[in-house]
Amino acid sequence: MTTAAEVARWMLAQLNEEEYLYQHYVVAEIEERFGEAFIYYNANGNPAVFQGSFERIPQPHWRRRDLESR
Repeated sequence: MTTAAEVARWMLAQLNEEEYLYQHYVVAEIEERFGEAFIYYNANGNPAVFQGSFERIPQPHWRRRDLESR
């Protein structure tokens, strides 16, 4: 059985390879690799990653970047 820690490690590895991650990509990959238990639909009806998956990722990795400053 896959754990949230495994999902978090995968997300962190992806983030380390890329400058940023797109939600639609992450959601699709997590669902395919780890199963739908880590996916939910948010208030806007969009698929999202279950929040428990983020608990193992250091917070500085998830700060929003100012895209206009690039």
